[in-house]
Amino acid sequence: MTESRSAFVELLATLEEVGERFAGEEWGLTDPGDVAEGLRVVLHHLGTGIETQLEDDAAHPVFREIVTPWRKALGDNADARYHDARVHPTGTYRVRGNTGGAIYVSFTVEAGAEGGAFPSGTVGVLNDTGFDVATDGSFELTVGGPPLDRGWLPLAADASRITVRHYWEQAVPPATPPAPSLGPGHRAGRR
Repeated sequence: MTESRSAFVELLATLEEVGERFAGEEWGLTDPGDVAEGLRVVLHHLGTGIETQLEDDAAHPVFREIVTPWRKALGDNADARYHDARVHPTGTYRVRGNTGGAIYVSFTVEAGAEGGAFPSGTVGVLNDTGFDVATDGSFELTVGGPPLDRGWLPLAADASRITVRHYWEQAVPPATPPAPSLGPGHRAGRR
């Protein structure tokens, strides 16, 4: 059996165990409706893992929403949007984005998120007072690499992810959250 086939079989066995235990009597779920909701939660977590970890590549990072209307991991916040992307601690990245009318935008470098784990700490912070924002809300900053006077966020030796936060005064942010871009043509690349 190939390594990928073994990993897939292990995933299916884990899902079966989690489904039986989490959506079952061990957690006090016996009503068919409660069991269905428990299984729904399991599938939401699986979907989150697939969306945020499976194709997560520090050499080609993409900012993805952390919280969505269907993914409530880590809580909900009606007046903010959160995105994150995997990075390599020795990488250098150019980030371009737009504040989207947010009154506050910040970037944090997270550590300890290897292997799909939640970050265990913050090892760097840069907010919109530390980078230039054009009148249309657009901005560009550099993450990692040699120090710059402005618009630069260093990467620590244990850096694993970048999280960006947009906060609005109104409880209803823009319909399309302004995720920054690290895509082709928008990143300096990993060194």
